[in-house]
Amino acid sequence: MLFLREGPRWDICRDNVNAARTTIVKSYGVPESHPEVVCEVREIQEKLDAESTAGGGHPWYEIFTGPKTPYRTIFGVMIQALQQLAGANFFFYYGAKVFKATGIENSSTTAMILGGVDLLTTLPGLYIVDRHGRGPALIAGGLSMFMCFMVSDYTAPEPLL
Repeated sequence: MLFLREGPRWDICRDNVNAARTTIVKSYGVPESHPEVVCEVREIQEKLDAESTAGGGHPWYEIFTGPKTPYRTIFGVMIQALQQLAGANFFFYYGAKVFKATGIENSSTTAMILGGVDLLTTLPGLYIVDRHGRGPALIAGGLSMFMCFMVSDYTAPEPLL
């Protein structure tokens, strides 16, 4: 990443149209006078002008100050935090040891089992989100996880609660 050029949009934002044109020329492999290069530069400039007239300068702290925006920001952060706390990554990191305790010695078998379970649960999840929306899917997922945690807690030899 350190050796890559800046994107043409970034260069044009910084009033460096020549650098943007050079990047586009190298990407397309055509001469600088090629109509595609001219069209691309013009299109980027038009989009940047349209964004600046529409009020495109939003500061970063606006994610906490706009209407309903703090709620959405906190909700997104909480979803990611709870996803991490659910423990799925535990099996991806320590799955071989867990499965070894159950009698499966081969780590490639463990990886195949984890990948298969991941695939078999991701595809229906995508379908459900597409069909019913994110809200009902999140609520149903949270409730089912809560129920599974309660069942595992109360059926453990030494209950944790």
